[in-house]
Amino acid sequence: MVAMSASEMQTQLAALLVQAHHRAAVENPNLSSNALIQAAQAGQPFAQCVQAAIATLGELHGPVVQARALIYKSTDWREFGKGGMFWNRRCPGWGHGLYRDQVDPAFHAVAAFIGDHYPEHHERLEAVTGALESALGRKLYPNAAAFTAVVAEILSVPRGTEVALFLQGRLAAWSDLWAAAHREGVWRA
Repeated sequence: MVAMSASEMQTQLAALLVQAHHRAAVENPNLSSNALIQAAQAGQPFAQCVQAAIATLGELHGPVVQARALIYKSTDWREFGKGGMFWNRRCPGWGHGLYRDQVDPAFHAVAAFIGDHYPEHHERLEAVTGALESALGRKLYPNAAAFTAVVAEILSVPRGTEVALFLQGRLAAWSDLWAAAHREGVWRA
C-alpha cells in the first residue's frame, strides 16, 4: 500500500464529506431538504428553492460554524452548559433527529477516515463528545455539522465559511430532489 501525501489525504477527505452530505440530503428527512421540496412543490424555480434550503441553516440545523467554535475555540467543554451554548438541551454538532443512538451512517466513512488519518482531530472530537455527555447526562453522537467542522479545520477553511463544505454535497442532492418534486407534480393554488 502506497502512503498518501497530505494533499491526497485532504482531497480524499473532502470527497468523502461531499458524498456523505449528498447521501444525507437524499436519504434523511431533514429541514433543508424538506424546505427545498416544499418550495419546489409550490412551483418555485431551483434557485429560489436552494435559497429556502439555505435559509434553514444555522443554530438548529447545520450549525457548522457553531460546531467548529465549540470543538476548536474552547478548551473547557464542561463550561458550555453553564454559558448558554445549549438550546433546549441541544448542542451544535451533536444529535440527530433520525439517528438518536448512533452516528448517521452517511458519515461513517468520514468518521473512519478522520480516525485513521487525523488522530489528533479524532481525539479532540472524542474529548468534546465526552465532556458534552458529562454536562448533559446522556449519550451523544457527532452529526453532519460536527464532522463538517472537523473537516473544515483540517482543510484550513476560513472561519465563517464552513457552510461551503456543507453545500458542496447538498447542492447536487437538492437538484435531484427538486427534479423529483417537479416530476411528481407542482402544487397550484
